[in-house]
Amino acid sequence: MKRFIILFLALILLVGCFSACGNSNKNQSGEKTATNAKDDDVPLPVADYTGKTFTVLSRDDETYKEEWIVDEVAQSQPIGIAVFTRNSAVEERYGCYLDFESGLTEVNDTLASKFMDKLDKMFLAGENTYQLAAGYSYILSVKSTSGNFLNWYTMPNINLDQSWWDGEFLEYASYKGCSYIASGPLSLTAMKASACIFFDIDEVDAMMPDGTEELFREVRDGEWTIDRLMTYAKNCSTSIEGDASSRVYGFASNRNENIDAFVYAFDMGFTVYDNDTPVIRPINASNPIVEAYEKIKNFIATDSYWYVDKDDPEYGDGHVDWLLDHKTVFTAGLLQNAEKLRKATADINYGILPYPKWNDEQTEYLTYKTHSHTDFAIPRTVRDAGEDEFVGTIIEALAYYSNLYVKDALYNVVLKYRDARDEDSSYCVGLILNGGRYDFANVYAFAWGDQQGPAHLFRQSLKHDTSSIASAYKAEKTRYDTVLTDFLKDFYTEES
Repeated sequence: MKRFIILFLALILLVGCFSACGNSNKNQSGEKTATNAKDDDVPLPVADYTGKTFTVLSRDDETYKEEWIVDEVAQSQPIGIAVFTRNSAVEERYGCYLDFESGLTEVNDTLASKFMDKLDKMFLAGENTYQLAAGYSYILSVKSTSGNFLNWYTMPNINLDQSWWDGEFLEYASYKGCSYIASGPLSLTAMKASACIFFDIDEVDAMMPDGTEELFREVRDGEWTIDRLMTYAKNCSTSIEGDASSRVYGFASNRNENIDAFVYAFDMGFTVYDNDTPVIRPINASNPIVEAYEKIKNFIATDSYWYVDKDDPEYGDGHVDWLLDHKTVFTAGLLQNAEKLRKATADINYGILPYPKWNDEQTEYLTYKTHSHTDFAIPRTVRDAGEDEFVGTIIEALAYYSNLYVKDALYNVVLKYRDARDEDSSYCVGLILNGGRYDFANVYAFAWGDQQGPAHLFRQSLKHDTSSIASAYKAEKTRYDTVLTDFLKDFYTEES
């Protein structure tokens, strides 16, 4: 009975989708048949792919299954209903079947390689098994330039200028007019992996009268900067002399992606362009990242108000627990961490902020999307099989309906109204989701190896207490430049 009620509610939500897609039909053999009409208002190609199957090679962990598969539990959740609605809209419109196969991927090399092994076996056999690869951003991006994947800009029926694609990402993933990797609202994890700052509203107001009101005013007025964060962290730190258990830190973070996020929030990328060719930006006295490094280094060194859990797993979020335990007032995190905070509603009244600007001259708040998110590549076997039109159409439809349904569910239900529990935090979530910032050196970070490239120099220098980021860059400059030159030389383009 419970399952019937859940499915009934999901079908109610689908009414609007089906009215746009037409009436559901099956032919006498039981196959789905296309129902789209030429005179509808949906900005998608009209086609009939009755009986065809579109297969996505996806990631295996529960976090990534959520992007595609709707099991019995997910059918009762806003995101699950939205994914079900999206999938059904595509299948109903084109009469096709969507299939999702696990690549058994995680964010470490061993399991991620299993994902690539499946693709490599397909390429070797010359088979058209998968029409879309949805994999770990860092690894898939580097693998995508090998010549085994298609240029997104040459795919028929895909309009990359539309809002259901991340144009900022594509700009920084491109070289010589080619990008073999793409992102956008089709990647649920790209939205959930957006960097943000959480804070304890009650602690801020207790330590600083009207502190929360002033804090949100600064965000709205464009005055939320790293200097303001440091001031709040200092003012909100407390301790009773001789009693370590009473320590309340002003700020907490991990030592990895939380640190990277400052660089992108400050709009200080590691690559610039020379005649449309990316080059490593020199780190010297004229580069503002030098001053930023010194500021963050001194911030971290002030143990009285910055806590970094050095015992955390490499990419852990244990420092978020410190917020729950009222041991810190502000903590760096990702929007997905809001689920942990939300489940502790009796223990903490929290707010959400964007990462701060470098200074008040910076015009907008910028968001780092951490490495863990899913990006997309189209196998070249699709073209070998003559299925460009079919694959381009279905991918565009998945992206369109993800933007229409899945992003809406994440943005308006899970994050803004459930996870962000006040109007001001909801406003900040809007800034976070709409402020993504990328860099060529970060998109293709694994070209230099795991945490061995310029995109991770800031975090690695802080982690090893390097005296000067300029000197750290100088020691690596030749290797950085050599790797980039070789990578661009092997970057498959239509000219290759």
